[in-house]
Amino acid sequence: MLPTSFYLTLWFPVARRGRITAIAIAAAPLSGLIGAPLSTWLMDSTHGFLGLQGWQSMFIIEALPAIALGIWATVKLPESPLTVKWLTRDEAQWLHNELEAERTAIAEAGNAKDGVLRTILSPLVLALGMIYLGLEFGEYALAFFLPTIIESLNEDFAVGLSLTQIGLVTAIPSLCGVIAMILWGRRSDRKQERIWHLVIPSVLGAVAIVSAGYANSLPLAVLAFSITSACIFSATPIFWQLPSRYLTGLASAAAIGMINAMGNFSGLIGPSITGVLRDQTGSYSASLWVMGGFLVLAAVGTVILARIVRTPAIDAAPVGSSTIAKDARVTR
Repeated sequence: MLPTSFYLTLWFPVARRGRITAIAIAAAPLSGLIGAPLSTWLMDSTHGFLGLQGWQSMFIIEALPAIALGIWATVKLPESPLTVKWLTRDEAQWLHNELEAERTAIAEAGNAKDGVLRTILSPLVLALGMIYLGLEFGEYALAFFLPTIIESLNEDFAVGLSLTQIGLVTAIPSLCGVIAMILWGRRSDRKQERIWHLVIPSVLGAVAIVSAGYANSLPLAVLAFSITSACIFSATPIFWQLPSRYLTGLASAAAIGMINAMGNFSGLIGPSITGVLRDQTGSYSASLWVMGGFLVLAAVGTVILARIVRTPAIDAAPVGSSTIAKDARVTR
């Protein structure tokens, strides 16, 4: 999320950034939608290719597009609106002025600290990191263990799904996540509200993930996981509006790096805690309670943060109607 979140701040005004971020990072649940059935199919069909196990072939094949796209993005993505040819000169200048006016308003709010080290260790950035950790804990745990959970439920309820069919079922929550995050991002922009658009899905996702542990059939469990996925992925693009709402420039880049690092730490503890609790208890119910607890932590942290941090008034109205937008617009 680190490069995407920062890069979008260089191109899109605050009032439009919710939906744009949702579209951009929809790649995460979309990768689950496509990747889950594709991965199981690759493991089945490429087992023994060049003497490799199915999972080894899968990792190699799926890594190649990521490497190619990474190189392409480094070479081809433009630095700013002023450097592209597909905007007219007036359009590029207007957008540049709009973004500069917003950055000035954010800087005047006084949330940034002097120096990169002081910024990334500030209470604001650490609080944002903890909120993101709470959101990402559930996402990482589900990403690692949802196929295993579905497989376990398949055996418990004697459904009789094949490995490929398990992959298709596992893709359902990701599909719900893609749809929900785009619609929720659009709604957040339309309402020009961020805090409750982050809190509500976090709480609802916590309830849904705990409920999944008590489902008495595979369809009910998949429904609960789908609601959880929709909530987590809906909250994520809204969360990424907060760092750029409070910080700008070098402070924003450093803060996003620190926040992303704290969130990615859940990639270590999330699957580890889930696996240990599964081994100790013989089921995933306790792990699902922990996931729900981290989502509640994210919701509570967001509410507290909104009450104590000064917010610049730059997203109270759609782009084009705010004072900042009017001041920044050039005559065309």
